[in-house]
Amino acid sequence: MAAPSGSEELYEQKDPFLEARAYHFSVYLMVGMPYLLLGGVGLLVYRAVRQKDRAIDGDRDSWLTPSRGDDS
Repeated sequence: MAAPSGSEELYEQKDPFLEARAYHFSVYLMVGMPYLLLGGVGLLVYRAVRQKDRAIDGDRDSWLTPSRGDDS
């Protein structure tokens, strides 16, 4: 089976550091991916909680203004 045009040049490169550099970046990607996923899930949870609080509080920032309780 013939390789696509131009791909032969990629396999014939003799730079010894090219493959090492590719592994280097893939390790960074694998190490960083759990933190990116955790941060993304955390952001979704934060936004959901914030949206729920806004619906309950009547669209006001509850952490900026003191609550007006009935005990005054």
